[in-house]
Amino acid sequence: MKNSLLALFLCLLFNAHCKGQSLFLEKEEYGFAVGGGLFRNQEISGLSLDGGYSINGVFDIGVSIGYFRYNELFTPNDALTATFASLYISYFMLKQGENIPISLAFNASYERQMYSSRSFDRYNVEVIGNFFSIGASVYKSFIIKDHLQLLPSFSIGYTRGGIDFKGVKVVNEYTEEEILATIAFSLVIKQDSINQIVITPTVSVGQDFTTYGIFCTFIFPENY
Repeated sequence: MKNSLLALFLCLLFNAHCKGQSLFLEKEEYGFAVGGGLFRNQEISGLSLDGGYSINGVFDIGVSIGYFRYNELFTPNDALTATFASLYISYFMLKQGENIPISLAFNASYERQMYSSRSFDRYNVEVIGNFFSIGASVYKSFIIKDHLQLLPSFSIGYTRGGIDFKGVKVVNEYTEEEILATIAFSLVIKQDSINQIVITPTVSVGQDFTTYGIFCTFIFPENY
């Protein structure tokens, strides 16, 4: 179970550090972001849908919902799946500009995960996961040509959390913490010099797992 829990940590950290719509907006600019993505590691495969709002181009708030499934059966003929919902915030302390070579952001998130399987239903067991994450990300933008740029980034994050079993006597038996490093390469495509499409493949490395994924995000500035 410990390895499975670590896989969930990687899922959370991987998802959390792909956020930050302020990165694609100017200072004092407001805007919305919507998108989604797919991710996979040795233990789980899943997808997420995300939405966020940028305030002044430096502060982000947002939500994510998603689903993942364990690649191996929990018990014979019984798959373990989960849905999740998360809240995140991020703050850009630095934004790349004429005199600033990089962008630097700090972020935090909370995620709640609800697990399901035939075995849990049979024994009337409710399994809930709660996870908290904090981290930092560094970004560097390179202009390829008009309306097209490449934006590599590096993130480091720390997560702690656990799983509660309701309906049995075991409570908070599985608690763990994890540090994860993520490398991402975002391709930013501007449309009509206003709205943007961002395609981001990522690789995240933890103690026991490597998570791969790809995200697509649409950015809609509010005050252009």
